Amino acid sequence: MSKTKDEDFGEVNIYPNPSSGSFYIEIDNRDQGVLQFMLLDMLGRVVGTNVSDHGQGLNSKKIEILHPVEGSYFLKIVGPSGNKTKKIIIQK
Repeated sequence: MSKTKDEDFGEVNIYPNPSSGSFYIEIDNRDQGVLQFMLLDMLGRVVGTNVSDHGQGLNSKKIEILHPVEGSYFLKIVGPSGNKTKKIIIQK
């Protein structure tokens, strides 16, 4: 079985999920470098972005959405090892 670029990224956990607009992302980053976080609505439109530098191994990042709107979203993480997309639900 061949690995896709998505599988090369490592494990990603989001908690709490559902969230009220503040959540943590735990990333098992296989390579050191800059990670870009994009929050996408269900139509694929970018509704928020964040960029930060992360080391190799287990990293944790807190994300706070300033004016959260209830609904389902995708969190896309793009880094030097590939990318990963996870679903997140915002509930107040």
